[in-house]
Amino acid sequence: MPIAPVHAQPATGTEIRNTATVSFNQGAGRLTLTTNEVVLVLEAARTASTIEFFRFAPNSDVGITTMINGSQFSPLGDLNGPFIGIGPPISSNGLLLDLSGPVTLTSATRYLAGELMFI
Repeated sequence: MPIAPVHAQPATGTEIRNTATVSFNQGAGRLTLTTNEVVLVLEAARTASTIEFFRFAPNSDVGITTMINGSQFSPLGDLNGPFIGIGPPISSNGLLLDLSGPVTLTSATRYLAGELMFI
C-alpha cells in the first residue's frame, strides 16, 4: 500500500513572499525582468458564525438559566495574551452579579449604552 506524503502546514500569520523572474532572448542579447515582490499572509479558514446578545433578567419566566464563567481580556490587545479577568459583572442597578450559581438571561436584539450584556 503506498504511503501518501505528509507536508507540514505553515502557521496562521505566516508570510509567503514571492518574486518572479523571466529571462528571454531578444535580438542578439538576453533580457531578464523581475516582478515586484508579492506578500501573502496565511489566514485561518473562515467559517459561518452567529453572535447572540443576552441581558440579565433575574425575574424572567421566559429566560434561560445558565452558568456564566466570567470573562478575560488582553490589556495589550494581543490575541496571544496575557489575559486578565475583568471581575464580576455589575447589573444596570449597580449590583454585583453572583456567578457562583446559574443566572437567568433573556435574548436581546437591542440594548442601551452602559447596559450589562452577555454574548
